[in-house]
Parts: sequence; structure tokens; C-alpha cells
Amino acid sequence: MNPISIADYDILSTLEQLDPKGYIGGVYLCSTPERKRVVVKVFNFDRVPAFAREAFVAEVLAHGRIGCSPHKNVCQFFEYYELTKPILLNDVTVNHYGYIAMEAIEGSTLLDVLLQAAESGVPLSSAQIEGYFNQVLAGLAHIHSLGMAHLDMKLENIVVDAEGTVKIIDFGHSQRLGEELAGQKGT
Repeated sequence: MNPISIADYDILSTLEQLDPKGYIGGVYLCSTPERKRVVVKVFNFDRVPAFAREAFVAEVLAHGRIGCSPHKNVCQFFEYYELTKPILLNDVTVNHYGYIAMEAIEGSTLLDVLLQAAESGVPLSSAQIEGYFNQVLAGLAHIHSLGMAHLDMKLENIVVDAEGTVKIIDFGHSQRLGEELAGQKGT
């Protein structure tokens, strides 16, 4: 069972559970009171292991830093809160949780775009490939200009919307440039 709401966000659907039973948290497609769609990532601080909490904090810090200077090729961050108001999360009462609200991007991952092109037998044009590549580079250049490194760039963390605009997502492994890498990072 999904929670009915998280703070002011009404849950529309579960996009991902962060563990097999969803006890640690999840990623939800939500609606704001103004009926705008957003993605809300929730972490159950009552149950989350230390390494996952560190990744969540890294994501919050990255979104906060990057969110101060939005870019068309980077997923937009709206807010972060840590709350102690109980909610029902996947049939478990959660007393202490944090959440990140961010842009909901309707589209497909770049991996899915490439797989679909391969399966259909119609390859992407050189112009499409160059366009995607340049947009990824523009997003990364923006992230780096803000003193951040993504550290988990892969096709699954690049979303292409219906207009062909590329957005870089998932800042859970990101870190400030110049900091020593702490633990294992992404791909």
C-alpha cells in the first residue's frame, strides 16, 4: 500500500522501491496542490543503513547546490525536508524521514532510447546522436561549473523527454570537486 501523501504531495504512483520491500524508502510520482507533477524520493531514517543515508545526504547537498542555478539539461530540484510526522510507507509506520522533491520528467532513459532504436532496426541519426551527446556535455559542464561531480554517469541516469531534451538525473553518488572520494561510487 502506498502512502496517501508525503507532506503536501499526493502520491500518484510508486516509481521505484529502494529495497525489495520498500521499507528503506521509495521514489514516487506525486502531484502538488497546484496539480503539478513532481518526483519525490523518500528515505526512512528509522531503518536506512548508514551508507544509504550518506548517499541520500550527498544527493540532497548536490541538488541544493545545483538547484540554485537551474539548467535545461539537469533535473530540477524543488525542495528537501526532514520530518518527524508519522506516515504510512509501504505498510510500515515511519516516524523520521527525509524527502527530496524534484522535476518529473516524462520520457525514456537514454538506454531505452538506444535499445528501442536497435530493436526497431532504425538507428538514430548522426544528428540525434550528436544532439544527445552535446546536451549531456552541456549538463555536465554546468554541474562541474558549480563545483560538483556526478560520479554515476550511465545511460540509465540520462532521460530524454518527448521533445528530445536530455536531462541528467540521480545525484546520489555526487560529490564536490576536489574532495577525496569516500567509499565506492557509482558506474
